[in-house]
Amino acid sequence: MTDDLVTFEMRSPVALIGLNRAAKRNAISDPMRDGLHDALVAAQTGARVVVLHGHGPHFCTGADLAGLAAAMQPGAAPQRRGTWHPVA
Repeated sequence: MTDDLVTFEMRSPVALIGLNRAAKRNAISDPMRDGLHDALVAAQTGARVVVLHGHGPHFCTGADLAGLAAAMQPGAAPQRRGTWHPVA
């Protein structure tokens, strides 16, 4: 997955997908969203069940607001503006 921000393990027929950004309370950034998408695509090849979990003491705080704020600063490099719908 994307730089190990998302872990993936198959224990047939269960796919274990982990949010792996514990230092940031598993806040979801664009690269993590890409990794989550990749894991969900991989799970389609044999999983009947997907278990989504967070590494560390927190499941997920939601979107990475610090990343969003940085992307909105004047002069920041253009960011991809995506949507969650393709991930689900």
